[in-house]
Amino acid sequence: MSRLGFVLLVLGVCVGAVGAARVEPGVDWWIVGAGATLLLAGAVAARVAARVEARRVKPGSADDPLAELTPLTQELAALASSGAQLELATLIGRLDSVLERIDRFAQARPLLLARLGSQRFAELLGQLATGERLLARAWSAAADHHLPECQAALAGGLARTQAAVQALSGALASGSR
Repeated sequence: MSRLGFVLLVLGVCVGAVGAARVEPGVDWWIVGAGATLLLAGAVAARVAARVEARRVKPGSADDPLAELTPLTQELAALASSGAQLELATLIGRLDSVLERIDRFAQARPLLLARLGSQRFAELLGQLATGERLLARAWSAAADHHLPECQAALAGGLARTQAAVQALSGALASGSR
């Protein structure tokens, strides 16, 4: 159903564009309307698919992307505390692993949006995106052999990721919607 939603969205945009961009003067409103209808149907299908997926994934299971955040912050805390003792190549490798896990989490956006609602999802993703940028900066600083900048960015990334976990905990404690 998710693919159907995506196909309908793309088809709706294409049909609407064809109707609005005719060679002769004027807009063919029937074609634009058909495109808008396809676009709306695609959006509804994608949203329904995300809600079905959100119900399928049990909270706390291995498939649950939310269950990944707390262990991720624990790993980051351990990395931040031992960062000065680590070899830069090891630090880069561990940061690579953390950034890949954050990327997998971000790929679950439709599921998270359906489970958390748009307000709580935005709070969570805002903190997490800022944390990810800081962690990428830490990776870059480590690759440039600039340990002080790496440690500062790693500490900032850890703080933002912990803030995301707190936002998530607050959202789950008050009910997901």
